[in-house]
Amino acid sequence: MIVYYIGICSRMVGETSEPKTIVDAVLKRKNYDTWKVQMERHLKERRLWDIVNGTADSTDETWSQKNEQALKAIKNSCGPQKLSSIKKETSAKKAWDDLASLSHQKDQQVYASDIAHRRWWKVHDAMDESLQKFCGLLPRRKIELEWDRKKAGEKGLQDHHWRLNVTDPRRDM
Repeated sequence: MIVYYIGICSRMVGETSEPKTIVDAVLKRKNYDTWKVQMERHLKERRLWDIVNGTADSTDETWSQKNEQALKAIKNSCGPQKLSSIKKETSAKKAWDDLASLSHQKDQQVYASDIAHRRWWKVHDAMDESLQKFCGLLPRRKIELEWDRKKAGEKGLQDHHWRLNVTDPRRDM
């Protein structure tokens, strides 16, 4: 996906009003490093980087307008999840810093089912091997789980937890 931005910035520097590519893909959970480089390049080209890195003089009469332009560019290049975390932000620098902070947090959400599975496999692996064969999923339960995943996919749940690819070799027990 390519993000386009038709903005006041391009008209200010005397360019045409043709759409300008900001980044190759909107900011999501796992592409922050690429997004950051492309976004920084875009902001420098538009002479907005000093607003974002905090070196601009906030008493300058153009600061407010430039802040608004930088903030708009940042918000327009974010996916829905990232945008929701900065949508009320009025400072481009604060939005930039918040996105950086979010990207350094753990990318994966921890679900109750993940914790339960970890605990279950600890118990499973600790028990006698002759008992382990009785601990697999029944065929009916496997079908129910697949049905639940299918329904979650049809609803388009945003966390895509239903897309999980189970790679644990014990899944076929």
